[in-house]
Amino acid sequence: MKKLIILIALLFPVKAFSQKQDSILFRKAQKVILKTNRTSAENFAMTGKALVQSNFMISSKDKQFGQIISEPIKIKWGQQVIYVIVKDNEVVLSSKFKSDSKIQMASWIKSEPTYNPVAYSKNGETENICFANMIAVAKLIGLGKIIYSE
Repeated sequence: MKKLIILIALLFPVKAFSQKQDSILFRKAQKVILKTNRTSAENFAMTGKALVQSNFMISSKDKQFGQIISEPIKIKWGQQVIYVIVKDNEVVLSSKFKSDSKIQMASWIKSEPTYNPVAYSKNGETENICFANMIAVAKLIGLGKIIYSE
């Protein structure tokens, strides 16, 4: 019995921190990952070009840490920002969305919308638009296998 409890205790953290990855877009996916055969410097340059070709202007970039953040673009019902992490043989894209609508609970309580991570949903039109934009950027970056991750 003690061995069973120890085994469960050891395996639980592995399951809790594992992330699902698949080549088919699945519900609750948050990242588009492009597997390439290029160095981080080559991926960085190709990603910057792909973002600009997709009408995303670059807000900030850090070549040392391999990070690129786009300027917000207007999409249906709000704004989308794409965050990119570039590594050797890999480009990871994620997205955040901010709604244009302001929520007002009462006359004295006002809430400004904030950027929230986008998770894919088959029924969510906004999420589908955000993922379509990320996939379009990934395809413009170049040849490679696209996978999706939580």
